[in-house]
Amino acid sequence: DWIITAFEMAREIFPEGTPLVLNDYGILSSLSSAAQYREIVELLQARDLIDVVGMQGHAFSTRTGAPITPVLNLLAETGLPIMITEFDVDGNPNSSGTSTDEQSDTNQLRDMERIFPQFWEHPSVTGITLWGWRPGHWRTEQDAFLVQVNGEERPALVWLRQYLVENGNVANEDD
Repeated sequence: DWIITAFEMAREIFPEGTPLVLNDYGILSSLSSAAQYREIVELLQARDLIDVVGMQGHAFSTRTGAPITPVLNLLAETGLPIMITEFDVDGNPNSSGTSTDEQSDTNQLRDMERIFPQFWEHPSVTGITLWGWRPGHWRTEQDAFLVQVNGEERPALVWLRQYLVENGNVANEDD
């Protein structure tokens, strides 16, 4: 009830045309969580209180074996657009002091190549927000940043730039 009430209040308060987004974490890692999430989405949808389904794409939700595409498919059945609101990829998932920079770069690149296309190529995903650009954010110990302190791009970001160029819909860097 409190979610419905919150969205009713938001629909009244925010200007017409402001999209209302439900956003949560842990959805991408579990079909059962996604099914429960979908029930909430459908309750809001029945009352015209939701415009976008948001999901956080943190590294702990997108580990190898996570049912990312099946979850996206399940939520796409609502007919609403999906946004990945907080996407980060760990290079050093266990915060190991023995992980080298090269190992961290390799890990992050491997997972970026595995995860990002599932989002980008899904027809219902309309946006992806990269979460944590430089060291200093909440997953710094896990090496989830994409750019070194000196501005050098890590291999995962180099790959991502190339992937986006090859797969279209990318604004010019100067835009």
